[in-house]
This record gives sequence, structure tokens and C-alpha cells, in this order.
Amino acid sequence: MKDRSPSPIWSVVEGGESFESFCNNLIPKFEPNDSVPEAIRRRIETISKLLRYSYFEYDFVDVAIERSYQTLELALHLKYEMINPEKSKKNFKPYMDWAVQNGYLKLSNEQKKTLEYLRNHVTHLKADRTGGIVHLNMIKIICNDIINDLFTLK
Repeated sequence: MKDRSPSPIWSVVEGGESFESFCNNLIPKFEPNDSVPEAIRRRIETISKLLRYSYFEYDFVDVAIERSYQTLELALHLKYEMINPEKSKKNFKPYMDWAVQNGYLKLSNEQKKTLEYLRNHVTHLKADRTGGIVHLNMIKIICNDIINDLFTLK
């Protein structure tokens, strides 16, 4: 087992000087609204923990990224089932198309395509890493903005 010292990468990132600074300045604050199902809330809390633990084990950032896209896919599935309990879609893109076309997500076509591309990049890896800290803002967008919108819009 590794010691509990910070991952070296955080020493060169502004805000990574200490665990407290890291949590306050780099880790997004997740605020699922009351309409977000409990299963999704639990997954968002796990993502938050993974990001906090990444201070000590940088690879947890990539795990959090993967988990955020999985959580979005589950959220889309749950929302679809709420509206269409007798039907199911097969994968991410049809759920995204449905959510945007029916006003459950306010994304431009370009934003939707970008989100689909990034999700596929993370899900179907071609390299060992998914991008690390460059994805911190996307995790926040998925877990706060997109998931909250999915369960409140329309």
C-alpha cells in the first residue's frame, strides 16, 4: 500500500498545495437537486470521494471521469423509464437524442455531439489514460448541470 502523501502532480497545480486547498479549490462542489433520484445522488457522492482521494492517488481522477459518464448514462436511462416504462433504448446516443429532442436537456447539436464524443472516448479507450485533470470541469458539468437539468427541465 502506498503512503498517504500527495500525488506529485498536484504540487505543480495551483490550488494543490495542501489537501484542504485541493478540496476547496479544485474539486467541484456537487449539488444534485431534490428531483435527482437517490441512485444518481449516491453515484455523484462516490465521484466526489474519488476526486478527493485523487489527491493521494492521481489515477482516481480517471476513475471519476469514467464514473461520471456511466452516471449520466444511468440518469438518462432512469429518466427515459420514468416517461416510457414499457420501452427501453439500447445505448447512450439514442438516450441523448431522446432527451434533447424532448426538451429534457438544453444542449445544442454541437454540445450533444461533443458530449457523445467525450463519453465514447472514455468508454472505448485507445490509451491508458482518459485525460486526468483536464476533465475536472466536464465532471462538474455532467454531475451538476446536465443531470440536474435532466430531472427538472420540461
